[in-house]
Amino acid sequence: MVVVKHRYIPGRSRGGNVVSIGKALAHVKYIQHRPGPDKEKGGREFFNEEQDRMDAKEMKKAIREAGNDRVVVHKLTLAPEINPQDKKAFTRDVMAKLGQDMGRDLRWFGVEHNNTDHHHIHVVVLGKDRNGTEVQIKLKDIDRAKEHGDRYLERWHPKELERSRKEREAREKDRREERVKEREAAKAERI
Repeated sequence: MVVVKHRYIPGRSRGGNVVSIGKALAHVKYIQHRPGPDKEKGGREFFNEEQDRMDAKEMKKAIREAGNDRVVVHKLTLAPEINPQDKKAFTRDVMAKLGQDMGRDLRWFGVEHNNTDHHHIHVVVLGKDRNGTEVQIKLKDIDRAKEHGDRYLERWHPKELERSRKEREAREKDRREERVKEREAAKAERI
């Protein structure tokens, strides 16, 4: 199971475009420099569909130019249930298929985070695609991204995914049993 979180930064907010651009740039700085054992000197490296190492200046320039767009950036967090060997390949696969589903040539960049118990990838999608068309990420698009992520994991990591699913089901069963015991104890106490 892949968890996908989505938020966006509107281009026309109350504080004006300067505030929106500032929020987008602050997010980029955060995902690059957030403290943790996986942080490299100079910050984490960005990647996109073509490059493994991107210059942060290019991304910041693109964000500044997007200030008059309706949406400056979309912020996605991809959190796969298991840790894929190649998070960049995972992200590229999900984003390429998401772009195809949406009919957009998405402009995006991402960064891997291994600094928590839950490994994840932050992806920043610009508010307009390469053709200048506005990008709207809807709930159905998020659901499709989850499906694409699950299919990728099933294709490339079937054994690890099966083991993880069994562990998750066992944890859920234990939680259900614990809740039943708590309810029965509370009921007995009331009686």
